[in-house]
Amino acid sequence: MKNRLVGVLGLGSIGMRHAQNLMALHCDVIGFDPDPASRARLAAAGGRVAEDRQAALKACQAVVIATPNASHAGDLDAAIGAGRHVFAEKPLAHDAAGLDALLAKAAQSNLTVFAAFMLRYHPVVERMKALLDDGAIGEVWGMRAACGSWLPSWRPGQDYRQGYAADPVTGGVIHDIVHEIDLACHLLGQGRVAFCVARSSGQLDMPSEDIADLVLAHAGGASSSLHLDYLARPPVRQGSVSGTRGTLFYDLNARTLRHLDAEGSQVEAMTAPGAWADDYVAEMQDFLDCLDGQSAPRCDGAEALQVLHTTLQARAMAGLPQ
Repeated sequence: MKNRLVGVLGLGSIGMRHAQNLMALHCDVIGFDPDPASRARLAAAGGRVAEDRQAALKACQAVVIATPNASHAGDLDAAIGAGRHVFAEKPLAHDAAGLDALLAKAAQSNLTVFAAFMLRYHPVVERMKALLDDGAIGEVWGMRAACGSWLPSWRPGQDYRQGYAADPVTGGVIHDIVHEIDLACHLLGQGRVAFCVARSSGQLDMPSEDIADLVLAHAGGASSSLHLDYLARPPVRQGSVSGTRGTLFYDLNARTLRHLDAEGSQVEAMTAPGAWADDYVAEMQDFLDCLDGQSAPRCDGAEALQVLHTTLQARAMAGLPQ
C-alpha cells in the first residue's frame, strides 16, 4: 500500500535506518525521540516529528519500536493499546513479565507483531534454511557460530559507554547480539540453554558483559555452540552447520556459503549480491507486505518471546543481573 503513515519510536541509528527505508518504500513517517537532535535529523530527512509517543501513535497506522531495550515493553504495550501493528526491534524486551498477555491482546485485536530478527532476510541464511529444510546435509547434529566486532567502532562520534550496550541489565552482548541465538533456533529449532558463561573483559570500561559463550540444546536433538563478543578486530560473523551427509560453512559479512558433502567435495558455493543495507530493506518490505495481507512475519511476537526466554535463561546461568 502506498503512502501508509508509519510511526517510528526511537530515532537513533537503527530507528533512522528504518525511517529512511520506509520513506524509500513510499511510506510517510512520523517519529518521536526525546532527543531534539534526533528529531531534527528525521525532519531533515523528510519525516514528520511528533511531540511525544502518544502523538506518534495517534497519527500512524503502524509503528516501528526502535527505542533502547529498556523501553521496548512499555512501547509495545502502548502501541498494542492504541491498536497499532508493530515492527519491534530486538530484543522484544529485557523482561518477559506480562508479554504473554500483551501478545494475546494483540492476537485478539488482529494486530501484527513483527520481530526484527533481520538475519532471517540475509540471502545466505535464506539459502541455508532451504537446504536444511530439504535435508541436504542429512540429520543435523550441530552448529558453531561466532559473532564479534569492536564496539567503539559501531557508531563513530558517540560514546558507547553512554549507550544501551553498556547497561548491565538491558545491554551486553547476550541481549544485543541475540541475532545469533535466533539464528540457531531458526535453523535448528527451539533451543534450551545447556551452558553459558559471560563476563566483562575490562577492555571497554563498562559494566555489561562483552564476551559470552553459550551451548544450546535444540528440540530436534542438535546442539549449537555460540560465541558473542564486542571485541573482535577485524569483525567476524561466520560458522558452520553439520549433519550426517555434509556441512554448510557460512560467512555473513562476506555473504558466502559453501556446501560440502561428507567426503569434503563441494556441492554448492554462493556469494550473495548486495549488502547488509539491502537485507534491512527486504525486512521492512516484508513488514509492509504483512500489513497488506500478502505475507506473514518470519518471526512473530510469540517466537520472539521464545527467543527472549532463551536469552534470559542464558543470562541467569551466567550470573548476570536480570
